[in-house]
Amino acid sequence: MEIRGIIKKITFLKVVNFIQAYTGFIFSRIIKKPLVFGYPPFLSIELTNCCNLNCRHCPTGLKQLNRPNGYIDDVLFKKIINECSKYTSYLNLYFQGESFLHPKIFEFINYANQNNIYLCISTNGHFLSEKNCFALIKSGLDKIIISLDGITEDTYLKYRKSGDINKVIKGIRNLVNTKQKLKLLKPYIEIQFIVFKHNEHEIDNFKKFTKKLNINKSSIKSAQIINRESDIKPPKNVKYSRYINKNGNLKRKNTKKICWRLWSNPVITWEGDLVPCCFDKHANFILGNLKKHNLLEIWRNNNSKFFKYKYLKNDRVSICENCI
Repeated sequence: MEIRGIIKKITFLKVVNFIQAYTGFIFSRIIKKPLVFGYPPFLSIELTNCCNLNCRHCPTGLKQLNRPNGYIDDVLFKKIINECSKYTSYLNLYFQGESFLHPKIFEFINYANQNNIYLCISTNGHFLSEKNCFALIKSGLDKIIISLDGITEDTYLKYRKSGDINKVIKGIRNLVNTKQKLKLLKPYIEIQFIVFKHNEHEIDNFKKFTKKLNINKSSIKSAQIINRESDIKPPKNVKYSRYINKNGNLKRKNTKKICWRLWSNPVITWEGDLVPCCFDKHANFILGNLKKHNLLEIWRNNNSKFFKYKYLKNDRVSICENCI
């Protein structure tokens, strides 16, 4: 069903743009020099970097984000949508923070939906009241990812500090019930479980539990460990971890020689800064600002090319150290 929803919003220009972007990626691999064609086929926009939770390995939750908190404004958001809507196939309306805290979230979703972009939001699930679920569905959202990292309160709160598991579960049921009442197929609902050492014993029960909720998909995600000294550890089962333990030191399990994401899915912060990908949480590698330049100019500028050049030459890039 998710693929069907994406296909419905695909146009000839978007197909051509995807081919152009992927061609640049392939030739960049071959010649070891950055080639950038077309617009980003995928894009993420940060509506806000504020959050209601204090999650244990999140720089926002830990109050360690090295940039000011705020909310994207109407003018900037609509400018981005107007520039990318003909070419971008998939839009994530989240980065750091909880998107539902933005007072104009439903207006933004509706505007992007009217511009024929496939829209996805990721949330901690604490704002899915019946009223919000109705507004969310009516706004035209295509997909929602809801985090549920435990099915017992003690396990859930170990990572999701300040959270309320009962509120999240009730919110999921509100969304499912509202979809059924309105007799609509979207948004596509995915429940996500981030695996740590303290909750890996609940994986099977999580799968059984989510089957009863009448959602579209449940998924298991490996955890990013920011603070290696924290008591929140990666799972023992290496199947669910992005790290291996070498003599007490965590080493990334999968090392990519080249990353398609850098040619396909940049992120725009609430302030309008374009950064290479979603692992640049602190916006340390700003390629340009959308309030001053348009998206295509920044996507092809020297900052963008130089960052890709460093990556192609295997220079140490800090944001890649915790990549999946």
